[in-house]
Amino acid sequence: AYNDGKLGAELLAIAHEDEEDDHGDDHGDDHGEDDHHDGVEYPVNEVALRVKAGSATLVPSDTAYSFLGQPGDLFYELPQHEEDGLLFFGIAADELEKGIFANDKVQLNLKSVDGAGDVILFATDTFGKPSVIFNSADGISEADAFVTKAGAHAHQSMAFSEAGIYRVGFDISGNLATTGAEVRSEKFELLFEVEKVT
Repeated sequence: AYNDGKLGAELLAIAHEDEEDDHGDDHGDDHGEDDHHDGVEYPVNEVALRVKAGSATLVPSDTAYSFLGQPGDLFYELPQHEEDGLLFFGIAADELEKGIFANDKVQLNLKSVDGAGDVILFATDTFGKPSVIFNSADGISEADAFVTKAGAHAHQSMAFSEAGIYRVGFDISGNLATTGAEVRSEKFELLFEVEKVT
């Protein structure tokens, strides 16, 4: 399974590398361990995330969900709230130490989508109102980012407009609290296999 806590650790490592360049000292801290999962940890580029056919659902009639398509259209959703048998996709910065980044904020930036259709990340509040974080259907820009804080862990809904294979590219960025300088990870891709409902 994909280790959603590792993304934050990658950015923290980049921040420490930047500080080593500035200050000439090697902290030698290992932030790669994952306290959030008991399973084996895999690099993100070695994992295929299976979106089972059971994730298929229909676009609601509520116009607030029009970003997903026309009412009644089929799409595939990794839900914000855990459901038996479906991947529970999360974005976490559990391993980030407070005080490293300005206001303790970092962000996951959408960089590319290569696949059968569009990819949408959204969250629904307690009143059922959705908020779109990114939607590849309207293009990809700097606005397509999920902002989080050190120590935070959150789950959102990720939707796919069609069944098929998707390679979704991201990087992670933040500004150092000490200098304000931006640090940014290399681009990485998550591979999703969306099974077609029959």
